[in-house]
Amino acid sequence: MKKLLLATAISAISCGAFATSFELSEDINAVMWNSIGKTDQQITERIAILEKAANPRTQAERDADAPTIKRYSDTIVVDSLHVGAVGFPAGFDDERFGLSLHDSHLKGFTLLSGTISNGDANIGVPPLEAAADTNAFLNKKDDGYVPISTVADVHDAHKHGKTGVALNVQGSDAIRIEHMIDDVYEAYKAGIRTSNIAYNVDNQYGRGGNSNVDLTLKGLTPAGEKLVTEYNRVGMVVDC
Repeated sequence: MKKLLLATAISAISCGAFATSFELSEDINAVMWNSIGKTDQQITERIAILEKAANPRTQAERDADAPTIKRYSDTIVVDSLHVGAVGFPAGFDDERFGLSLHDSHLKGFTLLSGTISNGDANIGVPPLEAAADTNAFLNKKDDGYVPISTVADVHDAHKHGKTGVALNVQGSDAIRIEHMIDDVYEAYKAGIRTSNIAYNVDNQYGRGGNSNVDLTLKGLTPAGEKLVTEYNRVGMVVDC
């Protein structure tokens, strides 16, 4: 039986889950940090800090990973939150996305779940457009990267030493209630295989993190319950 490792990116969680009251800080390095009241510049600076924190190791330290990588060469390794895709904010153009794929491929990842939208912020291009651009980028490359639609695709990528890329969104804001069935189908057809309900702010389907800091509003809305049912029907993973 193949071994399975699940490597997940660590996401910042709204501090409302841990404290009933707190003061907002201007310090972008604060441990308890959220985007309420922050300027676009502060948010951009915060992204840069998180990006640096996510990759703090030196090249020598990475090179020392070689024996471990060899030991687990037959393992399917999944990055369930590869933050970035073509069109995603924080500067992920074709070149930068390609570099992030290359690094993951060298480290032996079989599957990356590429984030094409953080949902509520509506930064960058719309999710379906970002999905199309990302898939077009993958299809034109001939160096070991393939779009992933099914579990069978994952095993095929592993068999041939390639790195597969599925897509995720961190909020369901783009799904219209009155066109839910069609919109979910279009998202699935575009290669989106994982979807959160709400990210930082409340939306029509559920409660977010930052805008619900007092925890008075909880869970899914009635429309959100229907959306989860629809995601289940087409086979999309609901990110909680």
